[in-house]
Amino acid sequence: MVVYQNPTAADQSGAEVSVVCYPPSESEFTIGQTTITCVAGDHRRNSVTCDFQVDVKDLEVPLIVPCPTNYETETTPGTATTIVVYQIPTATDNSGEVSVVCTLPSGSQFAIGQTTVTCDARDSSENSATCDFQVVIKDVEAPAIKSCTTDMEMETDPGKATAIVVYQTPTATDNSGEVSVVCTPPSGSQFAIGQTTVTCVARDSSENDATCNIQFDIKDVEAPVIDSCTTDIVTGTDPGKATAMVVYQTPSATDNSGEVSIVCNPASGSPFPIGQTTISCVAADTSKNNETCDFLVDVKDFEAPVIASCPADQVMSADPGKVTAIAVYQTPTATDNSGEVISVVCHPPSESEFVIGQTNITCIALDSSGNNGTCYFQVDIKDSLACSSPLGMENYQIPDSRITSEKDSRFFFNTRALNGRLNSMTFWETVSTSSTWMQVYLGLRKTVVGLETQGNGTNWIMNYYVWTQSFGGELQYITHDLNDSRRVRSNI
Repeated sequence: MVVYQNPTAADQSGAEVSVVCYPPSESEFTIGQTTITCVAGDHRRNSVTCDFQVDVKDLEVPLIVPCPTNYETETTPGTATTIVVYQIPTATDNSGEVSVVCTLPSGSQFAIGQTTVTCDARDSSENSATCDFQVVIKDVEAPAIKSCTTDMEMETDPGKATAIVVYQTPTATDNSGEVSVVCTPPSGSQFAIGQTTVTCVARDSSENDATCNIQFDIKDVEAPVIDSCTTDIVTGTDPGKATAMVVYQTPSATDNSGEVSIVCNPASGSPFPIGQTTISCVAADTSKNNETCDFLVDVKDFEAPVIASCPADQVMSADPGKVTAIAVYQTPTATDNSGEVISVVCHPPSESEFVIGQTNITCIALDSSGNNGTCYFQVDIKDSLACSSPLGMENYQIPDSRITSEKDSRFFFNTRALNGRLNSMTFWETVSTSSTWMQVYLGLRKTVVGLETQGNGTNWIMNYYVWTQSFGGELQYITHDLNDSRRVRSNI
């Protein structure tokens, strides 16, 4: 509705002039320009006109009812987009003429992410109204790892507890076209002994991910190194024992893994028996690699057997008519630190024939290590005839004429053989030669059980041979051998 002031007019006649405008004031004018013509006329029907424009502007924006709500969907499988179809909003306008255009239009391909769709409602006067809504395309499709590296087994680097592992990082594809693969630990890292799982993650820009695992098994095949093996040990048994408590220094060892233990068997501080014992020391790491060294413990037995009780000395008379007697004694027993059963050997043995006089008997207990213990006792055989039946060299029952020597004709009278009687003031002098002899003619058969010699204080015949001859028979040598029936006791 437009209200305007009608113009006024005057006429030369002075008469009143009426002015009429069309369209009149307070009319409804449409949008756009309308020409209003005003006519002034007098009574004589003279008239004049004037025109003016009424321009109605449309300043009212359209009304969109309603704007679509935000829309969320997922990508089409295997692609980075999806086709989105939505309801185009409607609009009203005072002009009655309005169009609605949305960008991006319904049915378009929408990429991953959030896209703002703007819908514009516009009338013929170019008045417009817009509304926005969001189209969110979610990528929920995980990447595809083409080929995961196969599990691997490797050995440690020499002298180390690790191995540097280089492997091929897997590749991956993704519907978005954007994907990265990261492996932990990365290729070129140092891997410790044992199994390490490498996890490779393929991740796209939407944080969708896929993983694959690779097992790396690092083997330790390097044996420990024993620094220095213990040297051989030689020791004696502990007193009174068949063993020795031996304490030794356990060797030390190193290993590339840094973890090594060493065990020796038998252990230090153990009792070791007599003889040689091999000790094996084994150094082992956690991967059961091992190194061995051996040394000897040689336990010597230096302890002599102990004879429990040595027999007492024995005094016996010679058997009747003999110059001997059989002596019986109890062989002593012996113990030894070795624990062995020790045999005792006595010489001369029990039940031997002993000649007149004192005989030393030695008993020896010997163990397997060559140690010996000894004890001594005497068997004294008394000659019951020695004092009752002298041959006559001292009491002159054997006359001088029966005592001769190969030297009688070459020495002074007082050194002849006949002066060689016992306990006399004279003597028979000889020299050290095998051709010197003295002969005593007994006159009749006699049993001789013993011979004795005397010296002059500085000289003494200590070694001599005895021969006998029976009335023109052959000379016979008399031995001191106890096993010879012709033996005779003498002081040699």
